[in-house]
Amino acid sequence: MGFVRTAEELERIRRILGEPQFVGGRQLKVEFLTNPALLAHLLPPPLEPAAEPLVAVTVGEWHSNGFGDFAGGSIYLSASYRGTSGGYALAMWMDREPPLVFGREVFGEPKKLASARLELRGERRIASLERNGTRLLALRGMMTQVVEPAERTRTAFNYRSRTAPDGDGLDGPAVLTRATFTETVRLQEEGPGTVELRGTAHDPLDELEVVSVLGATYSEQDITGRCEAIASVAPEEFLRYHHGRSDDWLALDTAAGLRESELRVD
Repeated sequence: MGFVRTAEELERIRRILGEPQFVGGRQLKVEFLTNPALLAHLLPPPLEPAAEPLVAVTVGEWHSNGFGDFAGGSIYLSASYRGTSGGYALAMWMDREPPLVFGREVFGEPKKLASARLELRGERRIASLERNGTRLLALRGMMTQVVEPAERTRTAFNYRSRTAPDGDGLDGPAVLTRATFTETVRLQEEGPGTVELRGTAHDPLDELEVVSVLGATYSEQDITGRCEAIASVAPEEFLRYHHGRSDDWLALDTAAGLRESELRVD
């Protein structure tokens, strides 16, 4: 492929982006309950909190039909929109650029670069995610029972938004998207689990209060996704959530010290 794609290449790209496939996946998920008021605070409009303040933290690895092999993690908050229940992607991380770019530009997922690790040690499942030298999360599960494999669907809510060219707000309304994932599960194990979260200026996971851990699930599955735009949010309403999905620009001011040094010299 060159810088300018042919009509045939564009059609192939359309098929991949319209129905991404993630196969041979392995994933460890730990779920916990959090403070209902905190969950409501973190959900952008027009999403509403689900009946149960559930948080799902996952780490896994996959092969794909257009984004290479990759590993990553995510944090989903239980939410609903007009009677449809699903998970709002509060934070996501990938260890490769292609799935990161796809997720952010197509689905609106808040993906960042990080390294992820998943280990199977007998009945134990251990996973972690590290970014910029900090282990942001660690998951552990002891698998005590096997669940009958099945095909299932799940819903994920995300937002597509973009900063205005002059940096003043957004360049238009944010778009709420709904991704529907069909999962063909080959293996599912369950048992007790633990979760550890650590916050930084760029990934403030310490905001999440772990009230009660419900358990851990390890699964091996193939996933097919589809996504659609379902609502729009006024730029001024979504701006504070938009900048919360990126690293902290204020903490990245490496020029401030240099300016102060120059002033002292003068």
